[in-house]
Amino acid sequence: MIRYVRAASVVFAFAVAYVGVSNRAGAQDGAEPTVGMGSRERAQRAAQLFDEGKLDAALAEYRRAYAQTPNFRVLYNIARVYDELGDAVQAVEHYRRFLVEGSEHVSPARRQDIESRIAEQQRRIAELWITTSVEGALLSVDGTVVRDARGAPLRTPLTAPIRLSAGRHTVLAHTAHHRSLERDIELAGGVDTRIELALHPIASNESDLMVRANVVDVIIRVDGKKVGATPLKETVPLTPGSHRIEGSRAGYITEVRTVTAKSGARQQITLVLKPDRDADPGAIGTLNIELPKASHAMLIDGRPVRASILRIPRGRHKLEIDMVDREPLRTYVNVPGDETFTYRPALTWTPQAREDRIRSARKRRLWGKVAVVTGSVFTVGMGALFVRSQLRLGDLRGEQDRLGELQQGCRDPNFSPDCRNDAGALEDHQRVADEQVAPEISDWRVAAAVGGAGASVGVGLLISGAVLLAKTPSDAAIDADARSLATSRNWKRKASRWSLSMGNRHAGIRYSLVSDARILGGGGE
Repeated sequence: MIRYVRAASVVFAFAVAYVGVSNRAGAQDGAEPTVGMGSRERAQRAAQLFDEGKLDAALAEYRRAYAQTPNFRVLYNIARVYDELGDAVQAVEHYRRFLVEGSEHVSPARRQDIESRIAEQQRRIAELWITTSVEGALLSVDGTVVRDARGAPLRTPLTAPIRLSAGRHTVLAHTAHHRSLERDIELAGGVDTRIELALHPIASNESDLMVRANVVDVIIRVDGKKVGATPLKETVPLTPGSHRIEGSRAGYITEVRTVTAKSGARQQITLVLKPDRDADPGAIGTLNIELPKASHAMLIDGRPVRASILRIPRGRHKLEIDMVDREPLRTYVNVPGDETFTYRPALTWTPQAREDRIRSARKRRLWGKVAVVTGSVFTVGMGALFVRSQLRLGDLRGEQDRLGELQQGCRDPNFSPDCRNDAGALEDHQRVADEQVAPEISDWRVAAAVGGAGASVGVGLLISGAVLLAKTPSDAAIDADARSLATSRNWKRKASRWSLSMGNRHAGIRYSLVSDARILGGGGE
């Protein structure tokens, strides 16, 4: 009986369905508004501006498109722009309006995605309660008057908290007969914060002067008398007439302004101090800012800078960094005058960027595990087939040699006469060799080749999966990578040049920045 080894072809099919939600506001599913031509063109222009990083311009176009033809899909795009701008309050408001106005048209999957975005933004919203020593005080936050739901200016006492995005804010309170009081506060998301502001009355013959400066810790003198250092928390009362306002700080040229105060009037001036190139060397320090290799915008004391090594006056400086996929950073750095101060900002991913990276890492880990399991199965199964084939081939070759010896013996005249005279025995040995042993050897050779190839594939998959698992960062490593100097090597690179609109956050300054911070000595810009 002839034995054949039939080699079965085993096909492993792995399919992981993954649906990614695009970050582009203009490329979202159903995001393009089906409205009139004017609104459609504005929405398309807004999508292009969004892709270019010109967020404030994109927001203006989207809002105008919605004003022309109210379409719920545009609300989603507006929410996405606010999301990118870091305005969690407005993002939540427009996401909710999108769900309400498009309730019959929003798919369950899209609704679930929006609700998850709302939940994420909610964790970035703080509630601020402000009380003042006198009632009826007007409130401003970051230079904008706070208004109620009807659009009227909000006054104390508050009946509901002011909802603000987490981060640093400047709060100002004043009345017609009290000096303005300003307070810088740091708000954490999901936390109620309460502050009390004690307002001081203004004499009937006094005016109210708010003094600001482009840098902090500027000594302010009025008519030669020191009144404080910037940022001043209260306005300066002035008697009617002309007054000399002076701002000074080591390493800067003193700025002098003259103001004329009128009884009961309110004024505001901003002193712009410029670095003194002839300043004492001891008044100048070196700041080395280490940033990941990613597109970014950086301001120091409100001025855009490109270099990462800066020679600037010693002391405190306000640092603002907007970097691709990171939360905006607003902080102060204290530069010593006797040595180089190296500062590595504690940057964090935006919620969407972190979610994308964690999802990508989990997907890579899944593929790594699939490759390891598949490689192990292939290696063990096909390796066993290869070993079994080699053993069986050895047995068959031995049988083939034995039959050959018997046939040779029957042909030998000195061998058994019975065998020599028995032509049937010779034919039996030949038939067994031709019809059984030779085909079986051929089949087992094929099996050995399949087993060897399969084992090789299995080892390759096993090694690839192990490498993929070893190189895929953990969630903690992803978080740390937001400020790692090797970030650009670990994740996909962005475009080499971005145009970022700083908008209201940077006093309307717009400028373009290269992708990497260049190390330039001897200058700050």
